[in-house]
Amino acid sequence: MDNENIIKDNFDQLLTRIINNSEEDEVAMTDSLINEFTKLLNDSDIRSIQPNITNIIKTKKGQIHGFGYSEELNSLDLYEGILLQEDSKLNIDKFRIDQKLNKVEKLIMEMSSEDYSETFDESDVESRRLSKILFNSNLSKIDIVFFTNGTTPQSNKNLESLFLGQIKVNVTIYDLNNWIQYIEEEEDIIDIDFEEDYSQKIQAIKIPDISPDISGYLALIPASILIDLYDKYQRQIMQYNVRAFLNFTGPINKGIRDTVVNNPEKFVAFNNGITAVATNIILDSENKYIISASDFKIVNGGQTTATLYFTSRNKNTANSNFSDIVIPMKILDIDKKNLDEFNENIDKISRYSNNQNKVQAADFDANDPFHIELNKFSMKQFIGKSKWFYESKRKDYQSILYGKDTNASKIQFQKEYPKGAWKKSIHGGTKDEYIDQYIDKVDAAKVMLCFWEYPVIAAQGRNSAFTEFQRIKNEKNLLATGTLFKELVAKMIIYKRLVQIHKNNYGATFRSEGNPRATYANIHVLYTLAFISYLAGKKKDKSLNYDLIIEHNNFTRDINFYQHIEKKTRHSGYIPDLLDFVITVLESIGVIYPEQAKKNNQVWQKLIESDLPENLINFPDNLLTDNKKQDLSVEKINTDRERIESQIQVIKSKGKVWWENLFEKSKRSNGEVPNRLIRLISLIIKNFDSIEDFINKNPQYGEIAFKLVEGQD
Repeated sequence: MDNENIIKDNFDQLLTRIINNSEEDEVAMTDSLINEFTKLLNDSDIRSIQPNITNIIKTKKGQIHGFGYSEELNSLDLYEGILLQEDSKLNIDKFRIDQKLNKVEKLIMEMSSEDYSETFDESDVESRRLSKILFNSNLSKIDIVFFTNGTTPQSNKNLESLFLGQIKVNVTIYDLNNWIQYIEEEEDIIDIDFEEDYSQKIQAIKIPDISPDISGYLALIPASILIDLYDKYQRQIMQYNVRAFLNFTGPINKGIRDTVVNNPEKFVAFNNGITAVATNIILDSENKYIISASDFKIVNGGQTTATLYFTSRNKNTANSNFSDIVIPMKILDIDKKNLDEFNENIDKISRYSNNQNKVQAADFDANDPFHIELNKFSMKQFIGKSKWFYESKRKDYQSILYGKDTNASKIQFQKEYPKGAWKKSIHGGTKDEYIDQYIDKVDAAKVMLCFWEYPVIAAQGRNSAFTEFQRIKNEKNLLATGTLFKELVAKMIIYKRLVQIHKNNYGATFRSEGNPRATYANIHVLYTLAFISYLAGKKKDKSLNYDLIIEHNNFTRDINFYQHIEKKTRHSGYIPDLLDFVITVLESIGVIYPEQAKKNNQVWQKLIESDLPENLINFPDNLLTDNKKQDLSVEKINTDRERIESQIQVIKSKGKVWWENLFEKSKRSNGEVPNRLIRLISLIIKNFDSIEDFINKNPQYGEIAFKLVEGQD
């Protein structure tokens, strides 16, 4: 697909999202455009967008489509945009943008020089608020942030700053090209036998001793091998790479593709290469060639690898001369005896070697075994009658979807793991019943923090909240298990339903009623989530009934009743009333704007000390269950553990020397013993002193080793 078609395809996708979300949120199309961009910029940590109001505000000569104010930073963002509804002319000229920006500047001048607050209707809370900010506040700066789903050469540039009085005004533009660039950003053992699988060996030069637990080699790996490995093991081979494929729109990946097409023989000169890790690299008898590598993963160079793969699959570039391409590779053999040290080594290699495309700080925790295990559970474990996708690596969901060959396979994946706005053709059911079944790891962290009753931490920015979650999680020695994942899904259902209730009862469509609550859904929902956990925790010998939540994929109708009033969905019952109570308490103690809820620990204390109204005193019985009830079969768990422990005992009973002798005997078998078994024996020898950890981590090896012993005996 050429660049023009890529742009048009993404234009169609973005416009569809804007239209769907405009209908779902019942907001103007331009407001929906701005919402899409501000959420993306915040989620991607590209730019911190203040908690925003997307609603048109006009003065005599000026106009904006939203604003965001930070009391702490004393800074103001003003939003404006141009929405295109057809792709016949995507390029937007400077004159058209200047017309819009001129109206924003006039609004600033008018509101700064005169108190406009009294000219607005009392119900227009946000317009009055903006007027007071501009007239009364000694602002440190104003940022005009302009969005469009068209294209412009001015995008993502800080244009010449303006000075309105003493206030510096910056202008930044984000367009469709930025959108494409930003939107596109299970531990399996992968054993590679280069000689057996590809009829070639990898010539390598040993790096002088690095450390006792790391050795390494410099090599050149043919593009054909790298493409085949990505084709076979796409997600697994990238497990330690901190990002999924970011598409061809970024300059780095586009440059890689252009080199493949136009200068394949120069690829080795133009490309930085890849960094790979393995746990058991075997050389030939002369120590000149890598024959095989176990647990092969790419730590840095994921964009290079994926770009090569997708270029080879694109009908316009598939005939490129890949046979001339070799990629520089640094491959490190890392000792895995001590898992903590192994994970620390992987983490540092990721941090220090990723410096081409922008990497977010939170991305580095993509290699945390806790999140990797939750992702593995999400790929295989049914929760009720369906599955939930846990995204341990940013943009992984989209990368998998992007890699599907046909529309049918893409739709099937979307049905299995629903994400995004409801579409009857894909998701079925009704809009009121639907929630997506996608878990972002940062959202999961915030939800778990709330259930640990830390809403103040959860209400902070994504990176701050996630960093604190990681610290607390490690202090608790929290392990990723099937039970924990199931409970997490139930908690995410509660969270997503609260978001849904808040949007329907206090959403943007009700701002015209003078309801400022629409803006701060995140704060309200997180505090309510923590309050539900607190109230349930007060019930002796009881806990939340996660099975019931999962069964209904919702609260039951008796505590969350919804009906349609004048084409709007409204909720009533215990849960909506509890949400309303939390909001009322927060407002009564002065928590009107989110900055206060993020940094004031007394807010939570005052909430839990508040007297409940009569209709909320009795926590719903059907939301509770006896603590003694267990979902998992203890008998099955014990059986699995006994089998693994038995295998470990058999492996240990033979002694390390026995395995070393078997290794030498197998190497002299002239091919009778498969190389994969030889590598397994080598791994057992290498990990013999910590064989319990090794087999518990790789139970499939325990089965094979057990059968090996039986065969020898």
